Amino acid sequence: MNAGYGNFTSLTGNLPYGSNTIIFSAGFSASAYTEYWKVWIDYNQNGTFETTEQVASGSSSSSGNLSGTFTVPTTALSGATRMRVSMKYGAAPTACETFSYGEVEDYTVNIGGVAITSLTSVKSADELGNEDSNYDFSVYPNPTDNILNVRMADNRETSFRIINNLGQQVESGKLSGNAINVSKLGIGIYIIEVNDGQKTITKKFIKK
Repeated sequence: MNAGYGNFTSLTGNLPYGSNTIIFSAGFSASAYTEYWKVWIDYNQNGTFETTEQVASGSSSSSGNLSGTFTVPTTALSGATRMRVSMKYGAAPTACETFSYGEVEDYTVNIGGVAITSLTSVKSADELGNEDSNYDFSVYPNPTDNILNVRMADNRETSFRIINNLGQQVESGKLSGNAINVSKLGIGIYIIEVNDGQKTITKKFIKK
C-alpha cells in the first residue's frame, strides 16, 4: 500500500516530439467505479504542472486499458521530465491535491527519446472519454399528484430512493420503465436519488 501516492520516477520511458499515446488502467480488484483521470507532463521542467501541460483527461468505469493521445510540442525541454498520472473518484482531480479515493503516480519521461513501438503494438486500449456526461435524468411532470416519470439520459440499469424533507427514505426500488407511483406520498418537496451502482445523482420534485 502506498497511501494513494506512488513515486515511480525511477522508471523512465522515452517520449519523442510529436504525437504520442499513453496507456493506463485502474486495475480494479473487484467492482468497477467511474473514475476521473488526468495526466500532466512538466514540459518546461520548472517543477510545477501548469494547465497548459495537461495532456489527457476524461472519465471511465472500464477495468481494461484506457488510452489518451497527445502531442509533445517542439517547445518542450528535452531530457528527463516528470509526468503525473492522477485518478480520482467522484470529480476531476487537480495537479496537486489530496483526496480520499484514488491514486496519484509520478513517472519520468525522456523527452526527445526514441519510442519503443514494439511494446505499444501488443496493447489494446479504449480511448479515454467523458463517460459520465451521459449519466443524468429528468423527472416529469413536476409538480405531480400521481405518477412521476423518470427519464434516464442513457439505458443503464439504476435503482432509486425518494427522501422527504426530514431526510427519511419513503420509497425505493429499481427503475423499471420510467414511472413511479407517488400517489401515497404527502404533499411537499421530495428528493429522488438515482444510483447506477457507481455514482448517485439527485433531483427535487414536488408532490401536490
